[in-house]
Amino acid sequence: MRQYNILQNITKAFFIFFIILNIKNISPKPFISLTKLGCPWIKKDLKNNNLPYFTHPFLEKLKSWNTSSWNVFHWTDSAGNLGYTSAWFAKNSKTFTCIELSKAWQKAFLDFCKIENIKNCKSFLKKPEIKIIYTKLFGKKNLPTVSNLGENSSYVKVIDTLNQKYDCIIIDGQHRNVCAKFALKHIKPNGIIILNNSNQASIGINSQKTYDLLSKYEHHSYKQPDHIDWCTDYWIIK
Repeated sequence: MRQYNILQNITKAFFIFFIILNIKNISPKPFISLTKLGCPWIKKDLKNNNLPYFTHPFLEKLKSWNTSSWNVFHWTDSAGNLGYTSAWFAKNSKTFTCIELSKAWQKAFLDFCKIENIKNCKSFLKKPEIKIIYTKLFGKKNLPTVSNLGENSSYVKVIDTLNQKYDCIIIDGQHRNVCAKFALKHIKPNGIIILNNSNQASIGINSQKTYDLLSKYEHHSYKQPDHIDWCTDYWIIK
């Protein structure tokens, strides 16, 4: 019984943290330098700008692409990548559209664009609709879990309202497997779909449905050498 209570408290604490992080508009400190905090995974370019929060081997591949003519769409979770990915693509693409989860993070991104005089960006606030399901453990219905509404979520479907095709679509937020289905409808021929944290079990991400959906396309995966299972993948949609 004591072990059960400990597990119950841990689960509740994690659930509360998830809700606060993703639903409440807490004030973030966007675009801070984690290199000063000892994070080994944040990299900078030669101009000391933070690079996207992707695996380092993938960043080497990214350097080989000329993104300046790209129209880029990004399903993002800036609380997870600290806004670095959105900031970099905003500065290094023709147009950039991102879907944010948090009003505070959206404001931070738009403020960044204003400071940097970037005028090619759009940002939409679409919190992923969720419902709470209580699951049984040891015969008791008191463990809350989050169930995503997937295709019924406006967070996913907003791309349908924009009437545009993209050179690159980045999936790095919520509803990832469903986002992949919608990405296929809006990617240009020879466009690139990027999936960060692909199949990353350590944070509860299962990307098998995306792998199956995109199995006929050219696929590359880049693992972070000093991380247990962090990968950034991309597909060329020909």
